[in-house]
Amino acid sequence: MQLEEATEGREMMFDILAELGETSRVEEVLGSGRKRDLVEIRSIISAGLRYGLELSYQEIADLMGGRNHSTIINQLMVYKSFARTKGEIHILKCLSVDQRENYYKFIIGF
Repeated sequence: MQLEEATEGREMMFDILAELGETSRVEEVLGSGRKRDLVEIRSIISAGLRYGLELSYQEIADLMGGRNHSTIINQLMVYKSFARTKGEIHILKCLSVDQRENYYKFIIGF
């Protein structure tokens, strides 16, 4: 991952946390807890990074505290199944117009 992508990814991660009102829980979110609210927050962040910035699964895993790429794939399935309705509004607020187009391409499948 290039430095620019890493910086942009971290910024988006913190922007999404701010939109969700969860900036005080950064360590928890990047930790290994399995509470439902943490799982939802991680899935929303992963979706923003994947669909908005088009980062690879491994790049997202690295940004999310050194997780495995398969964990990110699972988080995206969680997002599509139940967190999307909660997270989409917050993600879209953090994306530029071009990034929103990328997001919709992934979600809708264009």
